Parts: sequence; C-alpha cells; structure tokens
Amino acid sequence: MDQAEAIKRQLVEMRQGAGLNKEGLHFAPDAPLCIAFMIPRYWNSRKREECIKQSIRRWLRKIDNERLRRALEVAYNLDEDHSEKYLKLRRESYAKSIPCDPKTVERDEDKAISILSTWLAKEPTPVLPGRKFRISRTGAKVPLWVIRMYKLIAIILALFLAIYIGAATGTFYVVPAAP
Repeated sequence: MDQAEAIKRQLVEMRQGAGLNKEGLHFAPDAPLCIAFMIPRYWNSRKREECIKQSIRRWLRKIDNERLRRALEVAYNLDEDHSEKYLKLRRESYAKSIPCDPKTVERDEDKAISILSTWLAKEPTPVLPGRKFRISRTGAKVPLWVIRMYKLIAIILALFLAIYIGAATGTFYVVPAAP
C-alpha cells in the first residue's frame, strides 16, 4: 500500500463518531499522518493528536472548492452549525442546509479526502531514522542545514567579539599548554 492510500484510510477513520472533537485519538509515532506532518517520534500521544488536529485544520483551508471543504469540515465536526455527535446526523443536517442528498455530501467528503491524501503524500517526508527538517514554533518546516548554519555564525561572532574585547582592553587570557 502506498503512502497516499494509507493517509486516505486514516483520514476516513478520523471522521467517524465525533470527528476531531472526540478525545483519545491515539496516533502511533509511525502512523501515516505523523510521518506526513513530520511529527517527532518522541512526542507523547496527546501532543501528536493536537498537532494532527491543527495541521488538518490548516490543510482544509487550502481546498479551493467551497463545497468539498465545507463537507469535510462537517464530517470532521469542525462546523458549529452542524456539530452533531454522529457522522450520519451531521451529514443529514448539512444536506438539509444545502438542498442535496446525504449521499452527495458523503461523495464530496470522499473527494476532499482524496485531494488531501494526495497533497500530504507529495509533501517531503523525513528519511528515517534521521530528519531533514525541524518543525519550528510556528509550524514551519526549517531545514536542519539552516539551523546548523545559524549556530555556526553565532559561534564565529562570539569568537570575534571575545577577540575584539580582549584587544580593546589589552587583556588576553592565554591558557598555558600542558607540559
């Protein structure tokens, strides 16, 4: 099974029941969505769950087709107007608000899930066991070489600052060599 199909299967399972509002969505560190969102393996289950929920909300906003996006928001229980406990009730409520059949809403959900799964499968995934990216506080993927470059620049600047202060004050601290 390829990665897009594994992601699609997991996205379909997540819409069942109370959707993303239910507690206890447990994701293993090697789950397809954890790999697609590059979630660190050492995070606990609750932190992984919150990261996946936020990431799915962010990716849903990228779907251009309003009808598909709204259908999937209702399926994941992210819409306040249709926040029923069960998926079938949410679909029926949404189908009544726009004049259509609940089966059409389900087909729209499936199309939106297919779009999301192909997008997530195309995103760069980490090469296990190492990662090429680090997730910043804002959720952006920062390449590790950039982080290493900034650390090296900070070390070089600190070294030049120490030499400049030593030259300005006339005091250099020399560590004697071992005999």
